[in-house]
Amino acid sequence: MVGTAAGALGSVVGRYAGSDEKVKWMKEELGFDLVFNYKKEDVKEVLKSYGKGVDCYFDNQLRVQGIMGWNHVQDWPKGIVQMREWIEQGKMKYRETITEGFENMCTAFVGLFTGANTGKAIVKA
Repeated sequence: MVGTAAGALGSVVGRYAGSDEKVKWMKEELGFDLVFNYKKEDVKEVLKSYGKGVDCYFDNQLRVQGIMGWNHVQDWPKGIVQMREWIEQGKMKYRETITEGFENMCTAFVGLFTGANTGKAIVKA
């Protein structure tokens, strides 16, 4: 199970989102089998209805135990090449929310916590 799935990191591994638009994108474009709007649906009920169970929980803000990127910095160049290949082959899809203007950086930052962005949030000066 993945928290903040429609964000930059979560959209790579999927599961739940905070808007119906993001749920639609993740199901139709990214191809996830189960995605739900955590603002409208009861997480416990959704997971019960899924029937396959949860093997692990992945969230880029919560650390229980997992893969720490800094522990694998030597593998980053290989990972970047692989991700680019998957994107070019259509196996990996992504979105970016671009906010124009350095003066709008604070708005873009607040948007990270309100669900305003889908995918990676970028401020273009």
